[in-house]
Amino acid sequence: MATYEKRVQSSTGKTSWRAKIRMGGYSLSETWPTKKEAQAWATQVEANIRSGTYVPEAERRAAASLIPTVEDTITRYTKSHHFTTLKDQSNPLRHLEWWVLRIGSLRIDQVTPAIISQQLEAIDRAPATVNRYYADISRVMGLCAGEWMLLEVNPASRVKKRKEPPGVVRWLDDDEREALFEECRRSRSSDLYPAVVVALSTGMRKSEQFEMRRGQVTFQGGYAYGRLEETKNSHRRAVPLVGEARDIMADRLLKVVRIGGGGGSDLVWPSPNDPRRPVSVREAFDHALGRAGIENFRWHDLRHTFASYLAMSGATLPEIAAAMGHRSLSMVQRYAHIGEQHTTNVVSKMAEFRGLMGKVFGNVA
Repeated sequence: MATYEKRVQSSTGKTSWRAKIRMGGYSLSETWPTKKEAQAWATQVEANIRSGTYVPEAERRAAASLIPTVEDTITRYTKSHHFTTLKDQSNPLRHLEWWVLRIGSLRIDQVTPAIISQQLEAIDRAPATVNRYYADISRVMGLCAGEWMLLEVNPASRVKKRKEPPGVVRWLDDDEREALFEECRRSRSSDLYPAVVVALSTGMRKSEQFEMRRGQVTFQGGYAYGRLEETKNSHRRAVPLVGEARDIMADRLLKVVRIGGGGGSDLVWPSPNDPRRPVSVREAFDHALGRAGIENFRWHDLRHTFASYLAMSGATLPEIAAAMGHRSLSMVQRYAHIGEQHTTNVVSKMAEFRGLMGKVFGNVA
């Protein structure tokens, strides 16, 4: 049975309560601001001693010292995880570095859902961006609770993701497309026009296109295929290259061979400054967009344009998903209304034409 001693500090008159336990070979004491807190502590400790689950403070501290910190586990993850592309690597690494700065010194058993939620609230970005930060820390903590067996449960699993607004599909109409092509042809970057044509013709992700190797391109009759081994969703697929895109890829391969395999590299789109790295056309692309008067458009929107053109040509959602490398129809649901709207416009124009013909020539059968 615990005993309690009231203590008064002579200089301030402040009171505190000291609980003492003599039980099961243990001699313990702890001082608390109130008697209620001292009693709660003593009751819990005595219950643990009776059940055989009590761990002395020295042992508890020794055990705690063996528990890795958030920074330790993030370092382990980044060293062991296989990132499929440079982009796949850069964003998560940047996000995880942010988590290290915020909570890296905490032991992983000290991380609570409230702590994760509080840190996410400090990110003044769009919901989709906040969710990327959440996903990356959740992936690491999930490994701690699963494969690594360091935690009982992933604390991030109890944190709600931000609700993301429906994605806005930005695609090029016919006039914008031709204006962009014209400015790309005029660009000082000889890589820009062929890169844009291939992107529009295949719907490849930027990383898939610019990290493609010579051995991934094969020619069969009048067609060519880019065989993507490491995609964003780790799903292999073959990308058809037809028309001008096929001719461009054939020319690219000849160019790579002429410069000796890209100066030690077999990249289809090698950088002229360092052939071991993909070329960057971002600045040239932005300039071309500006000269063409095209606003609110990113490179990734070329992929949206590809999918939108498929929808307008009558492709089904499963066909669009297959062409883009999506394994779920939910990712291409956004393009359904584009195909429907295009059909409506065509029918409306036909109806207007028939109405005009009827006025001029009478009823048209």
